[in-house]
Amino acid sequence: MRATLGVLGLLALSTAALAGDAKMQPGMWEYTMKMEVPGMPMAMPPITFQRCMTQQDVDEGDYSSNPRDKAKCELRSMKREPGKVSYDVACTGERKMTGHYEFTLGAASMTGGGTMTMDGGQVMKQDFSAKRLGDCPK
Repeated sequence: MRATLGVLGLLALSTAALAGDAKMQPGMWEYTMKMEVPGMPMAMPPITFQRCMTQQDVDEGDYSSNPRDKAKCELRSMKREPGKVSYDVACTGERKMTGHYEFTLGAASMTGGGTMTMDGGQVMKQDFSAKRLGDCPK
């Protein structure tokens, strides 16, 4: 499960990278991810984390905090519209997964989510939200 959470964190950060089309502002961003896995005996608590996005991060679209995770997932079939993005993802490695995500993006906010299906058929649903908190600490 720990590897899965690392991949999901990467997906949230990769999605922020796509926000360049929506004029995402650099600064301190707070992300919240909620995940549901049918058949689990209890709901997983939301995961919240913060990330300082520089202008270079926004321009280059590189938000992975772990380059090894980045190499394990590939975004495909990306569709971009003003303020919206959708894509498929395929992950390899310890656990193979495929999924589809759709997001609404803005200069100071992001919402959306999707599903990931692991080899073996288990499905995880993720909902993401993010907001810009302000400038990064100096």
